[in-house]
Formats: sequence, structure tokens, C-alpha cells
Amino acid sequence: MITSFKGQHEFLSSFHRGHPFRYPACEHSNEFATVEHCFQAYKATSVFDFQKVLSAPHPGEAKARGRKIACRPDWDGMKRRLMLDIQVARFTQHPDLEHLLAMTGDQVLIEGNTWGDDYWGMVPAREHSPDNTWDGSRELAGENWLGRILMMVREVIS
Repeated sequence: MITSFKGQHEFLSSFHRGHPFRYPACEHSNEFATVEHCFQAYKATSVFDFQKVLSAPHPGEAKARGRKIACRPDWDGMKRRLMLDIQVARFTQHPDLEHLLAMTGDQVLIEGNTWGDDYWGMVPAREHSPDNTWDGSRELAGENWLGRILMMVREVIS
């Protein structure tokens, strides 16, 4: 089980740099620096906001800008499919990343985090518990959509 997208598994992170990619469905840009840049830019309802997110100097800033723009009305219904498509584009355009993903074998991929994202990742269960108690039955809690999507990509490219 891989429970952190840092260190040797940083390539799994949406913030991973050094492997720009094209997203063929995009009419507003030829290349994206990171998955986070692409994902956040797609929230935009205007080309101006799209470019504002895209021009962020690093993925953390792209995320921050994406949180401040008007979100397209169909965002909640499309964001997981978009993330899947973006990840397929990134991994298939970089054989070295594709190989690294394939080398994770059949390990469960969990985007464990301490910043509270229990939609795309998982958080320590005691922080997730509604009454903030810890019964020891689980270490992590959350939906882990990024991990699930990466496992789907791995299945398709393997």
C-alpha cells in the first residue's frame, strides 16, 4: 500500500512538476505544467480566468487561484471524469511516468494527507470522525478519488 504521494511516489501527485503535458480536449492551451494547473483551469467560466490559473508560477498557486474563480455549473458532475482524462494524458505522454505507475503493481494507492482533503485523498481517521473520537478501527478515512483514479489509469496502461 502506498499512502503518500511524496518522496519516491511524488510522481503520483497532481502537484508533480517536470513533466508538462498536452490535454487534447483543451481549446485554450497547448500545454499544462502540472495536473493541478489543468484541473483548476477547467473550473473557469471564462478564458480570462482559465489563463489566470494556467499562468500560476507553481501548482499551489494554481490551486489557490482555482478556488477564487467562478466555477462552471457542471463542475461537480464532471470533475472526476476530467481528472481521469487528465491523468491518462499525462501518463501516456511520459513513458518514464507510465513505467513508474506500472511498477506500483497492484498496490493500493492512497493520497494520504494532513490538510483535510478527504474527497481526493484520505485523512487520519480520528480527524474525520464526527465526534472526534478514535476507536482504533481505521487508520485513514476518506473517498480517495485521486488514488482510485490512478489505480484505474494503471489498469488501463498495464
